[in-house]
Amino acid sequence: MLLVFHLSFSQTVDEILDKTFKNIESANTLRLVIISRERFFNNYKTDKGIYKISRNPILYYYKQLIPNSGAEVLVNSEIYPMAWVNANEWMIPTLKLSPFGAQLRDTRHHNLYHAGFDYFKKILCVLKDKYSINWDKIVSLDMNAKLQEYDCYKLEIINPYYKIINFKIQQPTTPQELALKLNICDFSILELNPSIENIFKKLTPGQVIKIPNDYAQKIIIYIDKKLMLPRKIQVYDTKGLWEEYFFESIEVNSKFCKEEFSKNYKEYGF
Repeated sequence: MLLVFHLSFSQTVDEILDKTFKNIESANTLRLVIISRERFFNNYKTDKGIYKISRNPILYYYKQLIPNSGAEVLVNSEIYPMAWVNANEWMIPTLKLSPFGAQLRDTRHHNLYHAGFDYFKKILCVLKDKYSINWDKIVSLDMNAKLQEYDCYKLEIINPYYKIINFKIQQPTTPQELALKLNICDFSILELNPSIENIFKKLTPGQVIKIPNDYAQKIIIYIDKKLMLPRKIQVYDTKGLWEEYFFESIEVNSKFCKEEFSKNYKEYGF
């Protein structure tokens, strides 16, 4: 069962985040809807989808609601390392694609494995450990924020160490591989380096590129007081809003039947 914490006004940012992180860690399964808004150069792309996620074993199901209603992606690591993809378009059969490949990453800031809360927990933990941060020093806390019908804690995290740096490539890699290693977003590398066409472009040793030294300059998190889980995450860079994610219809540790992670499940269109 998910633990629910009731926090008093005297609770510190450290304690709020600690309890939120513990709830994230205790969520072995998630069923939720994610509405995302991501910047690609000067334009924003909106996506809305239903997600079913299992941490152990690693299982993911995604059904897109906006913009292409009905498209589906399924990853069952116990059976097959690739993703089954139903494009929900006439004459296109079910495809087997890499979750890290062009078709599934071309217009998305994140791969499917970043869905849910674990990845943003990692971003914050890496930031804290990297600079030995005391959260109370860099976070503004609103104890009584309202997000639609949800009572939330609003945390505004300002990263005073954020900057754009020159980075020398040491060994052959790609923006996607480099971003995963450095805990930054690969599309931010593209935005800072117009000559790099895509996140799969080969980068060669000795090449110097611009990258952000951290994931974000500012992160705003709305934490639901009842669930003690994020309801909304907004990420900013030097130009403004980089990405935002709103989480609704959250169900934690609900049981999935085995068939829900099979492409033959009766409710799916694979």
